[in-house]
Amino acid sequence: MTIPRYDHIMLPFLKFLEDKKEHSLRETIEHISAEFNLSHAERKQLLPSGQPLIGNRVGWARTYLSKAGLVERTKRGYFRVTERGLQVLRENPPEINVKYLKRFPEFGRFIALKRGRAEPKRLIARTLVPPTAVPKHNEIRDMILEIGRIEGKIAEVEYPIDNLRLDVAWKTITTGNPKWAFEVQMAGNFYEAFTKLKHAWDKWNSKPFLVTTDQYIAQARSLLEGSFHEMKDDARIVNWERIVRLHKLLTEVHKIKSDIRF
Repeated sequence: MTIPRYDHIMLPFLKFLEDKKEHSLRETIEHISAEFNLSHAERKQLLPSGQPLIGNRVGWARTYLSKAGLVERTKRGYFRVTERGLQVLRENPPEINVKYLKRFPEFGRFIALKRGRAEPKRLIARTLVPPTAVPKHNEIRDMILEIGRIEGKIAEVEYPIDNLRLDVAWKTITTGNPKWAFEVQMAGNFYEAFTKLKHAWDKWNSKPFLVTTDQYIAQARSLLEGSFHEMKDDARIVNWERIVRLHKLLTEVHKIKSDIRF
């Protein structure tokens, strides 16, 4: 069977939550996969980013239902149906799609923002620094390290987290856990980068930051709103130009303060 589109998933997704219990994204993906009789190969089918296709589409369905107020997050990685969602189920609609969800004002605002936000952000990013060659991964990583130290943080590179390593971690005390986690991903496997950030978010409640290029921001945002949507409200996707700009400004301020002996 063909892997269903996210809008075909929304009604079965909501019906799965009809029991009013908390459910995780993983068990919901399993339920939807069984509901649509997906084969083992279809369940393992990947996007170019390395993310499972069915997981991506279930994630998008959950995001759209949540933005319409039909589903609510209860804790990290878990959600349940809202009273509005139950009312929709009582109406027994033949399907739930974007057109159906537009009846809810919150969803209309979400769609308007989604359509209107990309170009202004690109324009803002272009005004921050003059056009220049994209720095190498380690150059950006080391700038983030220095920014943290200038700001009084305990900053470390290649910070271990189980069998993984974060590009940069900032802590407030030496013996504490990282409060900020950074991954620099100028291209390539964004799924792996978000996996590390998600792990830090789950384990330490770290604020996750992904630094990338303007070219890949949309791709990174798609992952964040899909498989990694649990941390979407906390995570930040940052254009590398803003890191360069911030590093330059803070370095200049630090030098001036040092010269004045503040």
